[in-house]
Amino acid sequence: HGDTKGTAPALVLVAEHDVLRGEGEKYAQKLRADGVDVTEHMVAGQMHGFFTFPNVLPGAAEGLDLFVAAVDKVVS
Repeated sequence: HGDTKGTAPALVLVAEHDVLRGEGEKYAQKLRADGVDVTEHMVAGQMHGFFTFPNVLPGAAEGLDLFVAAVDKVVS
């Protein structure tokens, strides 16, 4: 858990039914505490790895839309 100050703006997506959800939430808290611009979003009904199954899991489209919006915010 090193220093995250100066890290680029971050999007932290966590899945509702992910055994690692707590770690993702703690990471977002750490970034926020270090002054990093963080958008955190929990995708309901999804499991670990949901984001890698576009057109299969309904949450993947939601995650992809959030990712694209976050990247667009940074580069625009």
